[in-house]
Amino acid sequence: MLKDIFNRVTFIHGWLFGNYIWTNVIDYFDSINNKNFVTFNGYSDNSNEFDREDKVKLILNSTNKDDLIIAYSFGASSILTNKYLNNCKGSIILINPFFSEKKDSIKELHNSINTDFHEGIKKFMFNCVKGSSNTKKNYSELHKLFYHNYTPSVDLLSSELDEMMQVELSSHSIDKKLDIHILQSKNDEVNSMQYISHLEKQKISVVKVDSCPHYPFFEFNKIYDIINNIYGNS
Repeated sequence: MLKDIFNRVTFIHGWLFGNYIWTNVIDYFDSINNKNFVTFNGYSDNSNEFDREDKVKLILNSTNKDDLIIAYSFGASSILTNKYLNNCKGSIILINPFFSEKKDSIKELHNSINTDFHEGIKKFMFNCVKGSSNTKKNYSELHKLFYHNYTPSVDLLSSELDEMMQVELSSHSIDKKLDIHILQSKNDEVNSMQYISHLEKQKISVVKVDSCPHYPFFEFNKIYDIINNIYGNS
């Protein structure tokens, strides 16, 4: 069981959606008593002293062997691109890291939220759940979640998209000794698969998740089954 392997699990949210994405997920990890939910600056009423990059650095440098990090979307990308990644002593699960080598989708998203924020966000949210078993229902639920929780500013979201567009993916090398696994939804309508192919060529563990969209938390059992197969049955 996971509790026999891990003492602590750290959850890291992505772009746009805050820590509420884990609300229906934490029950899957109820056997692990020590849970840490990372909230980045701009995603709650309270600010903290670390920006995203520094906070990820702190997490990576402070992990122990019995720690598990689960990061989603831009949170997963922030782990992959942090220069302290190879210092991590724990295990890492990255769900649908948000990249686009051609940068077209990020540019379009950047333009849309600055032109008409709510319409741009609606389109992005729909793409996040497109390809799920019940797209319309999941879109409605995600829409409610977003507007019932803290909404990041347009300036913050734009700056994070700017940061993504500056990443040079080919320069990143991942230590093969790291216990790191990429879980990539097959029905992802947000991510570019080019970077996933780049990771696979580096012999990084990439597991494709069947019939799952970019936002997988309405059917997290598929993700959990993979995590449990990786660790729980060992």
